[in-house]
Amino acid sequence: MFRALPALFALVLTASLSVSATAQTDYRVDVEQFYQQLLENHPAPYARTSQAAWETHYTDLMAAAQSMSEDEFLVRMSGFAALVGDGHTNLLPFYAPPESFANRLPVRFDVFEEGVFITHTTAPLAHLAGAKITAINGHAIETIVAEFSAVIGSDNPQWAKRWLPTLLTYPNYLEGLQLGAGDRNAPQQFELELEGQTIFADITASAARAPLAEARSSVSELIDPALIYGFTQLPDTDTVYAVYREVADSEDETVAQFAARLFAYIEDNQIDRLIFDIRENGGGNNYLNQPFLHGMIASRVNRPGGLYILTGRMTFSAAMNIATRTERHTQALFVGEDTSGAPNH
Repeated sequence: MFRALPALFALVLTASLSVSATAQTDYRVDVEQFYQQLLENHPAPYARTSQAAWETHYTDLMAAAQSMSEDEFLVRMSGFAALVGDGHTNLLPFYAPPESFANRLPVRFDVFEEGVFITHTTAPLAHLAGAKITAINGHAIETIVAEFSAVIGSDNPQWAKRWLPTLLTYPNYLEGLQLGAGDRNAPQQFELELEGQTIFADITASAARAPLAEARSSVSELIDPALIYGFTQLPDTDTVYAVYREVADSEDETVAQFAARLFAYIEDNQIDRLIFDIRENGGGNNYLNQPFLHGMIASRVNRPGGLYILTGRMTFSAAMNIATRTERHTQALFVGEDTSGAPNH
């Protein structure tokens, strides 16, 4: 991982985004500092985008930076960082959010093959759960997806699918991309399809964090969502389901201890199948993965039909490493979506 870059991005954004959404500010100093630090810290800035193309984008950005709004600066800089072309190099300001990121839309989204849907809502908007988005502020959802994807640095298109639902909850992005209502604090108009009907809903961002109810369930809920990892034997089967949500030690148990406990249970109870779920795993400390790899290689489930690994668009970084290594060294069958991390990231 490029350790210096996330901190750099947070520093630049936090220092710069301190004015109103519509006020014009000269951001040329920020752009220059950002680009110089990027070139100094990134090991291969021209791997995906040529130096000539970088310089052209930089010149255009410097010219525009003399009179940008805060939200315009956000999306232009995000798109600039995305030229690197890898998922580890991104500008995601909500990790160290400035004041302007206090408000979010009181709904959550997800991207499916069929389109973008509302999957979580607060109680007052419960009637919108499960609705498919066809347009926002008069802009077709296909346009929204394309514009957002262009400002998300990624190894492949799965990373944009992973982050689009989060970015879409911040009106800052809609406004910066000229797709908003004209004010991040104004209602954003959604055109929706629900039960065969077209409906419209005005949704306003708020700093309140009311509970969100989910419109669907997931197999990963078999394990307490608050746990980084855990496992359970599925009722009336010889199958164990294990979830691995982060490559990190928990407060109560290290990854090595959990792996030892998991594979001891499999051997002691003559378990024939292991379903290993890394769909929600965005990575962590690569050095902690070895006990899982060694455990799988030596386990009785390491045979065709005995080991299944579930992957998805959140499978990234250190989780990508456990995926590639188990593919090379075990009999695992992979099930689910493509990962968002490249095998050689």
